[in-house]
Amino acid sequence: MAPGEFATFTLFDEETTTALLRAVDEAEIKETLLATAAWEPASRASVVVELLFYALATCREADMDARKASVVLAIVLDRVRADAGAFSTTASGSAAAFQAQLRRHSVQRPPQSVGILSVADASTVLDWFTTTYLRSFHLYKHALAARPTLVFRQRTAGDVPPPRKAPPLCQAHQVS
Repeated sequence: MAPGEFATFTLFDEETTTALLRAVDEAEIKETLLATAAWEPASRASVVVELLFYALATCREADMDARKASVVLAIVLDRVRADAGAFSTTASGSAAAFQAQLRRHSVQRPPQSVGILSVADASTVLDWFTTTYLRSFHLYKHALAARPTLVFRQRTAGDVPPPRKAPPLCQAHQVS
């Protein structure tokens, strides 16, 4: 998220977030998360959906309303996308960026931050993020990162053709 941008209902609208918080069917929740996460390639989307599913479960356990849950899900997805997209991201750098996003949404200090999450909510989410995502940071990073492709083309120096293949010794002629 850019400076001055806040994550209120950026990932899900209020109606969808409320429906996710009230839903009991796990498949329905994951289907909604999958449609919204829009992760490429699709083969790795299930990893992101599971992470968002457990972030939503944390929001439910903390009894957060739709606005707070929407912010938490948006921050988590934003952090995962940033970590998967940057090769040099470290776990401590990711944790610092996540904490900065939480602070921006938990302290009322316009225009730098807006107090959506309470201190207890931010602490709960940070604890979840630390024990779930950061504990397996390298696993998530390598599972979700785009695989670089290297096209390697070999040419001879100065475009000199390579030496011809020598004939077998049984076809050789002795020269005296």
